[in-house]
Amino acid sequence: VVYLSDLEPFRVEEVPFFTVIKHYRRDESIGGTPISLRGKRFEKGLGVHSKTRLTYKLGKAYSSFKGVIGIDDEAKGKGNVIFKILGDGKVLYESGDLTGSSLPQSVDVKISGIEQIVLDVDYGKGFHIGDRAVWADARVIR
Repeated sequence: VVYLSDLEPFRVEEVPFFTVIKHYRRDESIGGTPISLRGKRFEKGLGVHSKTRLTYKLGKAYSSFKGVIGIDDEAKGKGNVIFKILGDGKVLYESGDLTGSSLPQSVDVKISGIEQIVLDVDYGKGFHIGDRAVWADARVIR
């Protein structure tokens, strides 16, 4: 098991929020607080703001990606995003619209034979104030 927060992304794409880029964070929310989804704390994970794409080269060495996705409690019920996982350019997972009031979702995606994955957090249908998205316990498994 390898946590993605322990790896360096091959590529980081972060779209500014107005004129400010909210850089992704390892093992904490983008606000610098511990990752928390509906009161449950996570020691490992990635905190991002929409729109952010993190690309990881995996070299076909892993069989699955697992994690829990949602909008961090620090957003206080705000936010609206769509999580996607792409493998070698193909969509492997898409959450649909998640808001600050949505329940966290467990994700388990097969990635056997995948050279690189992209963790993408895009704008949801609502305005992106409070889009403090987290990939909690984001990990790849051999």
